[in-house]
Amino acid sequence: MAKVGLQHRQIPDDDRNVLTQYWPNMYGDNEAFWGYEYEKHGSCVHPFYLDQLTYFVTAHRVATSTDLYSIILAAGIIYGGPTTFGAIRTAIHAST
Repeated sequence: MAKVGLQHRQIPDDDRNVLTQYWPNMYGDNEAFWGYEYEKHGSCVHPFYLDQLTYFVTAHRVATSTDLYSIILAAGIIYGGPTTFGAIRTAIHAST
């Protein structure tokens, strides 16, 4: 898959501000970083999200509207304690 970053002209200002605040690249160009993150984490959801911007806007909406800490705590998972990715996934999946 070719590396594709979000292009500046494709991102409305309101969405750009959200991405810059909540999903910044600490080491350089945001657009290249967002492209990399989409390739690594978002490209597998392509049939559900038709483009990268939809993926990032949706991810932000879920992250800011879901209290993951409370979900994980309610499942008995304690920060720093022993757990597995599967246990965390199961807790989130059951709650959402």
